[in-house]
Amino acid sequence: MSERGNRKTIQGVVLSNRMDKTIVVRAERIVKHPVFQKYIKRYEKYKAHDETNQCAVGDRVLIVEHSGETHEAVVGRLKIERRPLLLVEARSGEAKVSLVLQNAETIRLVGEGGAAVSVAALAVGDRVLGSLAEGGRHFGIAVRETILEK
Repeated sequence: MSERGNRKTIQGVVLSNRMDKTIVVRAERIVKHPVFQKYIKRYEKYKAHDETNQCAVGDRVLIVEHSGETHEAVVGRLKIERRPLLLVEARSGEAKVSLVLQNAETIRLVGEGGAAVSVAALAVGDRVLGSLAEGGRHFGIAVRETILEK
């Protein structure tokens, strides 16, 4: 849990969305065992308000404490983002690469002449410049990546 102003925020995974406008979220925290001094996981369940019934089981959500006055935590969902993605497959000699990019005007690649080419304007057969490297990159910075497909 972290403090944001005087509201507590908790990040967790949706376990159930069967109730109308309510989801059950499981939050995980790591604590040190009092005797064996090993780190173990502890889980706690929270009920959160989902006005539009938009959350699905398995979604990662950030919940914010509403008032904190009650014994059973009353929290509201802060944000869920879904963005359109575009799979770009390319070939450089024998190497075949694929990129997953956000399909937006603001995401750009470098064209053959050095000019910026918007991802939204890419067409089959367009030539762009690239660099082969291991792992994923976010704005040019190497990151450990995991792709979860639903």
